[in-house]
Amino acid sequence: MQWQSLFDHGREITAAEARAYIGHLPPHDLQLIDVRQPKEYQEAHIPGAILIPLNELPQRLGEIDPARNTIVYCRSGHRSGAACQFLGQAGIARVLNLQGGMLQWQGSRASGEETKGLELFVSGEFPSAAAMACSMEAGLKEFYLAAADQTVDAASRDFLLAMARLEDGHITRLKERHGLTATGPAAAMPTGVIEGGMQAADILETFSASFTDLQSMFQLAMMFEAQALDLYSRLARRQDDPELRDFFLDMAGEEQRHLNRLARELDKLLA
Repeated sequence: MQWQSLFDHGREITAAEARAYIGHLPPHDLQLIDVRQPKEYQEAHIPGAILIPLNELPQRLGEIDPARNTIVYCRSGHRSGAACQFLGQAGIARVLNLQGGMLQWQGSRASGEETKGLELFVSGEFPSAAAMACSMEAGLKEFYLAAADQTVDAASRDFLLAMARLEDGHITRLKERHGLTATGPAAAMPTGVIEGGMQAADILETFSASFTDLQSMFQLAMMFEAQALDLYSRLARRQDDPELRDFFLDMAGEEQRHLNRLARELDKLLA
């Protein structure tokens, strides 16, 4: 008997099913649990996932909301299967094990440790959460415009300009919703920050070689949106204020919708 058969992995969900599930369920209703080790998480994880290594799970059960739908994953599905069994015995019933784990995952990925980008909010540089979000959206808009100036491919340039307009619309909605004005909190916002906490200048230098074809542009944009989704999700988990937590979850939902749009367009391109 193989050792894996000792565990009841419970209900499983395929990578394709999980991708569709995550793409359509609001962040308020879903939690992703990564039970791998920190180094594995840093290298690549599903955007928005909570890192709870399997050995820490018994001590950190209080971090898991039993009322929310939960997907647990690891590298291959074995550790997460054991985690699902433990969670079920602990009374957390709405749990699905990602079949095949990250080895089978074909969706968006984020990278970096759990604290990556959080200093942007906790350092006090921004007068409000909305001001920080607005600044980050503006940083990505400027990145798309600068990238459009550097690319020689007409289709790629049009795509980048369209993404800049999308970010501009997002900025306008944020300002209107949260009362950000030229003389208010928005006026104090630092510049050059990309969604996800990355610096615009560094991104331009690192990825300038990718500004050559439309497929690369889509993949690059999806990476940024995935990092932003990941950052907003992590910020939400660290808030005691329900209103602030809901704000960051709403922002995570916006980034998920951006990702869904980009994924649909990339699928059309690859068809």
